[in-house]
Amino acid sequence: MKRPTFLSATGVALLMAITAGIGFAMLAPVIGPSSSVRLLVSGLGLLYLGWLLRGSRTRAGHVTAVAAWLLLSAVSWFVAPSLLAYVFVHVALLWLVRSLVRYRSALPALLDLGVSVLAVAAAAWAARHSGSVFLTAWSFFLVQAIAVAIPARLAERPGGDDEALHENDVFDHAQRRADAAFRELIARTNR
Repeated sequence: MKRPTFLSATGVALLMAITAGIGFAMLAPVIGPSSSVRLLVSGLGLLYLGWLLRGSRTRAGHVTAVAAWLLLSAVSWFVAPSLLAYVFVHVALLWLVRSLVRYRSALPALLDLGVSVLAVAAAAWAARHSGSVFLTAWSFFLVQAIAVAIPARLAERPGGDDEALHENDVFDHAQRRADAAFRELIARTNR
């Protein structure tokens, strides 16, 4: 599957914001504002997780990721002492899943962590100044859209080839290295 673009991530941000605004308007009178926000954080997080997994190249672990999300979301509903802690648990889970499915080294994952912290700050600012659930969700997911610009690997492999690895070349590269090792073994045997 193709890596998501900023435009597609922005579209997802808009859909999430609309869903948050409508969901809060419908849920708040019924279950209260605090429970509504917690439910929306979990639900939107699960939708965003599905989008992340859909865009990942790996197929392994999707069921585990969703099951872990549901379990940790349910546990944090009762254990998280505040709404802010509850939000941070979900943002950390999103960051962890995105880091596991997209990045091949620690540096891009750390940059992504910075984007996640910036997204929480933008959402907090929007919530404080506007009081709008729509603008809060829009600010959060719009900043999260920046993460699509972070490359999977930022540094060259140590002691390695000058040839840049592309995401589609991983198996070809492994085969070339195995062939080179086999040729070296044969050369040593013939000496």
